Amino acid sequence: MDKLVHADIFFFITTCAIVLLTIILAVAFVYGIFIAKNVHYVVKKIKEESDNISGDIAHARQKIKEQGIKMASYVAFFKSLVSFGSEKKAKKKSAKKSEDSEVTN
Repeated sequence: MDKLVHADIFFFITTCAIVLLTIILAVAFVYGIFIAKNVHYVVKKIKEESDNISGDIAHARQKIKEQGIKMASYVAFFKSLVSFGSEKKAKKKSAKKSEDSEVTN
């Protein structure tokens, strides 16, 4: 009789553990579905935005091809501005060096 009581207690505890484990797994499964939906939404948005960026880059490339001469003139203009500023600095440095060498002589 004692063995029968132990078996009933064992089966009762095992049944409770399995029911509790099933509930925990069901809740985890539901959260997993929510997470999967959110990941799907994020991936979808990333794909849409990457397609938009790709289209923008293609459009920019087309504009550069169409207006390449204008871009070349802009680049030349900015290069001349940069070189103009560096020429001023070079002239100031060379003038200062010549003044310093005159003072020391």
